[in-house]
Amino acid sequence: MAALRIGPGDLQMVRRFRPPAAGEQQDESDRPHRRLPGASSNAFAHLCRNPPPGQWFTAREPDTRGGMTRAPSIRGIARTPRLAPVVAAALAAGPASAHADHAIAPDHVWTAWTFDPLVLIPLLLALWLYIRGRRCLPAARRRAAEAWSFLAGIIVLVLALVSPIDALGETLLSFHMVQHMLLVAVAPPLLLLGRPGTAFIAALPGGTIPGLASHPVSRPLVRGLIFLTGLVPATLLHAVALWLWHVPLLFEAALLDEWVHTLEHFSFFATALLFWFAVLAAGRVQRTAPSGALAAFVTFLHSGMLGGILSLAPAPLYPAYGDRPALWGLGLLADQQLAGAIMWVPIGPAYLAAALWLLFKILNTRDARV
Repeated sequence: MAALRIGPGDLQMVRRFRPPAAGEQQDESDRPHRRLPGASSNAFAHLCRNPPPGQWFTAREPDTRGGMTRAPSIRGIARTPRLAPVVAAALAAGPASAHADHAIAPDHVWTAWTFDPLVLIPLLLALWLYIRGRRCLPAARRRAAEAWSFLAGIIVLVLALVSPIDALGETLLSFHMVQHMLLVAVAPPLLLLGRPGTAFIAALPGGTIPGLASHPVSRPLVRGLIFLTGLVPATLLHAVALWLWHVPLLFEAALLDEWVHTLEHFSFFATALLFWFAVLAAGRVQRTAPSGALAAFVTFLHSGMLGGILSLAPAPLYPAYGDRPALWGLGLLADQQLAGAIMWVPIGPAYLAAALWLLFKILNTRDARV
C-alpha cells in the first residue's frame, strides 16, 4: 500500500523535506520530473530515477514550512510512549492467537475472537502511520471522506481476521467464504480509496524515501511493482489466487495447517490490493477507463462462475469439515451451497459495481465533450 501512485503535487510535498543546497537558485517544484516508462505518476519510480541531491535531514522539532509538519526521526518513533502499550497488549494476546482446532457451537460464538499479534500489530501500525501522516499534510489535502474510507477498511480487516468470523471459518464453509469476501472485495477498495500512499510517505522520517531509492535493489523492485500493478498482471494474479485456493487439496490444506492458512489469506489480500489499485488507477484516466471496466467485468464473470460451481456441485468438495456444520443445523452440501451463493451474490456485485462505475465515468466524459 505504501507504493501507491501519487501526483506531482505529492512529489512537491515530499521534496519540502529537503533544505535547498548551497547556492541553489532553482525552485525544486519547477524542475521537470523524469519518469520511468509506464509510471507517469509513481513517486517511488521517480525517486529511483531522480533521487534528490543534497543532504536530507531528520526532523526533531515541528516545522511548518509549506503548510506541513515534518515527521520525526525513526529514533523518535521508537520512543513514542503511546505505542508501547499497544505493542505490549498485542504481544500479550499471543497465547490466545491460534485458530480454534475445534468446532464453534452457536452458544460459543462471541468467545471465539482471534487476537493474533501478527495480525493486530500490522493493522495498528498501518492505522498509526496513516493518522500521523495525515497530520503532516496541509489542511487542504486532508479529505474527511478518504480518512473514513481507510478507517472503514481497517475495521473490515478486523472483522475478517480478529472477530469470530475467522474462527467460524473453520466450522462452516459459508463463514469461510464471508471472510474471503471481506478480504478481496470489501477491505482493499476501502483502504485504497483512503489514499494511504500519500499519508504513509508524509509519516516517514525525512531521509527514508531517498535512502530506499538510492539502494541498488530498489530499482528492480520498483519496476516489478509497476509491472504487477498493471491491469493485465493484476487481474490475472487475482484470478489465479481465487481459483487456485479453492482447489479442494489446497483449500483443505489451508483448513488444517495454520501457516498454509496464513499464506492463503495473504495471497487473497495482496492480489486483491493489486487488482483494485489497477482498476481505481485506470478510472482516473479516460484512456484506460475502458480497460479497467473490462478487467472488473471479467473478474465479475469468473468469480460468479466459481460460486456457481460451489453451489451446483452434486457432492461436497471439502469433506474435511466433517460433521461441524451439523452444529448449526446444516449438512456439508447445504453449507457448501450457501458458500457458493455468498461468492456469487455479495462478491460478484462488488466487481460489477466497479465496472459500471467506470462505464458511467466514460459515458459522462463523452457527454461532457459533446
